[in-house]
Order: sequence, then structure tokens, then C-alpha cells
Amino acid sequence: MIDLHVHSTMSDGTYSPGEIAKLASEKGLYAFALTDHDTIFGNTAAKIASMAYKVKFINGMEMSLNYDGHQIHVVALGFDENSTAFKNFYTQLRAKKSASIANVVDYLYKQGLDISMEKVRPYATGDGVDKYAILRYLITNQSAVGDIQYL
Repeated sequence: MIDLHVHSTMSDGTYSPGEIAKLASEKGLYAFALTDHDTIFGNTAAKIASMAYKVKFINGMEMSLNYDGHQIHVVALGFDENSTAFKNFYTQLRAKKSASIANVVDYLYKQGLDISMEKVRPYATGDGVDKYAILRYLITNQSAVGDIQYL
């Protein structure tokens, strides 16, 4: 059995990449793919751990893309992370995500939340601030939300 769609703590998962490799081995999986949202940051750790736990690792990523005015999710598997084409694509993807996250943080600040990129940055677990870092910040610092009237 294999699992081709697993998220780690590098996006919205519960377990670290290394813990996932261990769990995959314990469950008797032949292989698993780490497909965190818009990041490959955990792939190296997952690959190293998978060798230790004797389970096959397939690198991956679940990308959020816009197509014809709609947001779609595409799971990419087994790509060459070192190819020039992938590096160029990934750099553009991360730049767009960073700009989008800065806009979200700015919007939340204007709505009265005690939030800034500087406050959110320590909650990032991957290769940049993402929406999960914002959520971790808000959950950890519930007073940042205060008594804002939403409706």
C-alpha cells in the first residue's frame, strides 16, 4: 500500500516529515509522498527519515494555482527539485505566496487584529510565512483578536 497525499507540519499536517516516515513504516506502507501545500521544505527530512525507516519516499507538493479564474489544487509527484525549470517555477510560486500573505496580514491588521509580519514570522515552519503561520500565531495569541465585532 502507498499514500500519495500526505501533509506535514510544514503546512497543515499534524506530524513532522520524520514522524510521517516512521508512521508509514509502522503502518506497513511501501511508499508515501509528502505533498505539503506550496512548499517542498520538508522533502529532504522526509527522504532522510524514509531511508532510516526503510520506506520508499516520493517527493511531492500540492500547489494552489489559478486557472481560468479559479483556484485549483494540483498534486505534483516525483519531480526534479534541482532542475532549473522547477527552481524558476518554485521561486515564482513562493514570491506570489509571500505577497499574498503580506496582503492578508495587512487586511487583518486593518480589521483591528494585533498582527504584523514580524509577529507572525516566528510561527513559520517552512521556507516562508504562510497562512498556517498566521493561524498558529492567532491560536497562540488569542488576545490578538480581542473583542472585534465581525457581524
